[in-house]
Amino acid sequence: VVEGFFRRIVESSRDGIWVFDAQGRTVHANERAAELLGRTPQQMATLSVHDVLDDAGRLQWAAHLRRLVEVGPNPKEVECCY
Repeated sequence: VVEGFFRRIVESSRDGIWVFDAQGRTVHANERAAELLGRTPQQMATLSVHDVLDDAGRLQWAAHLRRLVEVGPNPKEVECCY
């Protein structure tokens, strides 16, 4: 019941919610995230963070992943521009 409740919140949100793993592969994305990225929900399933970053962003992403390995998870959310 709780999982379904949270799923409905994510799916109905007007915010783009994109969850990906440590390699940048999509785990879940709501329709709004797809819309904001100019993709279809089906395309989001195979989209990688690397697909939407420029060269500078890819370097920042790599540094972020290194920090995760060295010090562990972030104490708060990470926001970025792409």
